[in-house]
Amino acid sequence: MDEPSLFARQDSVRGEAYRFLWIRSFHDPIAIRVETTRNDAILRFVRLRRERNGGAMRIVETRAAKLAKQQRDSLTDSLTKARFWQLATKEAYEVGTDGSRWILEGTENSRYHAVDRWSPTMETPQRHLEDYVAACTHFLKLADLDLQKEKMY
Repeated sequence: MDEPSLFARQDSVRGEAYRFLWIRSFHDPIAIRVETTRNDAILRFVRLRRERNGGAMRIVETRAAKLAKQQRDSLTDSLTKARFWQLATKEAYEVGTDGSRWILEGTENSRYHAVDRWSPTMETPQRHLEDYVAACTHFLKLADLDLQKEKMY
């Protein structure tokens, strides 16, 4: 995806950096990274597509945009509500063969954290993932994805 390791950069990132990785079994993998400094927030979007006949993945779309203060604040609010920094990296939930992985990473003040959930839109209330799903979906909305066309799973 041509994305930097946030873990390796945790001591060098000024401000905060968050990335949502949306890896779906049957649809394009997507990465959305937001890096913030005191004055700016930049969103970077990357979409991959598998070559025909199961070939290698290649980047088919990439774009960057500066976020407005309101957008930056709303993302911070959604991460706080999801209790991102307090969530366990993994959960005790049986992973299937088809579905998706929703991975949310973050780094701030020389610390790094990642949360990895398999198909969090399944049994969301029972798994208490409503706020996590909302935070991840917030990244998709900030990237201006048409959520009616994307397959949400």
